[in-house]
Amino acid sequence: MKNLNSKYEIKIYQASPKNLSRFVLGSGGKRPLFVIGLNPSTADELKPDRTISKVIEYARKNRFDGFIMLNLYPQRTTDPKELHESLKEKRHNSNVMAISIIIREYRNISIVAAWGNNIESRPYLGEMFGRHI
Repeated sequence: MKNLNSKYEIKIYQASPKNLSRFVLGSGGKRPLFVIGLNPSTADELKPDRTISKVIEYARKNRFDGFIMLNLYPQRTTDPKELHESLKEKRHNSNVMAISIIIREYRNISIVAAWGNNIESRPYLGEMFGRHI
């Protein structure tokens, strides 16, 4: 598993100019695990957070050669209760565009949905399935 060695190597990183939103974070690979979380926390191209560390370990144990982390909503916060009260269309649309582009680059992808009960923290999160994602 070349891309999931002990060194943290991020080859795909897409975020807003001030890094207030993160759209895609990953190591790439020929067969990466795609994970869709609720929203990004503190991980970036230089250091993982607890969630990304767990994603990397899960991908490694299940014989994927990389990972790609996506989120239902791109706003960075460590507490889902701090997410915007209402969906910000521009951020959401940028997120959907980034997800669409990265998914088209791969065939036969494996996806893990990893948002838990916090999806209920904002009504728009659950509504996204009827919208774009």
